[in-house]
Amino acid sequence: MTLYALPGACSLASHIALEWVVAAEPAIEDQVRVVMMPRDTFPTPQFRAKVAVPTVPALETSDGAIITESLAVLLHITDRFPKAELGPRQGHYRDELHRLLSFMASTAHPSFQMLWRPERFSDDPVAHASIKRQAVTRLTRVFSHLDSALGDGEWLLGSKPSVADFYLFVLGRWGQRLDDATHNYPNCWRVTEALSRSAIVHRVLAREGITFCGPVAGLG
Repeated sequence: MTLYALPGACSLASHIALEWVVAAEPAIEDQVRVVMMPRDTFPTPQFRAKVAVPTVPALETSDGAIITESLAVLLHITDRFPKAELGPRQGHYRDELHRLLSFMASTAHPSFQMLWRPERFSDDPVAHASIKRQAVTRLTRVFSHLDSALGDGEWLLGSKPSVADFYLFVLGRWGQRLDDATHNYPNCWRVTEALSRSAIVHRVLAREGITFCGPVAGLG
């Protein structure tokens, strides 16, 4: 199994998930590989030839299938390695896992793109300021919703971290650079900071060549 990732991108959540799996099942370490791709040459012709829609995360399974999109990759890892206990497998909490991942992938992540990559939403430079203003409003709603979803809970889905928390960590890490920063949302910040102290997350950040705080702006 090979994960293709970019430093500090949303693929960071999948990278953390795989490292969590290896920590739970050390015997499979040789079966898991992470390929970090430089941002300045992405996507390479070789990657385009392998992945029809050249985006990260991209997961190549042991049988050669390619899975893209964070929601699909994170759910695949969860189900493929049940011993790691990265998410519920049935019932209400499974539905909630789907909902949270969908919300983060389809609402939260694009809001950051609107703020830092407005040219992806309009080729008219005049519109970029308006897109950024909308992004700020959306991100306030995003973090307010996730803060409420957490409440007093230790993690989003019970007493153990799940792939939903790993995705929240990515958003929380990016959110430190907002004027209305992640630490203004105490529940989101609690989870983000807790994962930042994990030895597993430390290893992943080091492998990606990034820090918890990250750059001043951008998705890296």
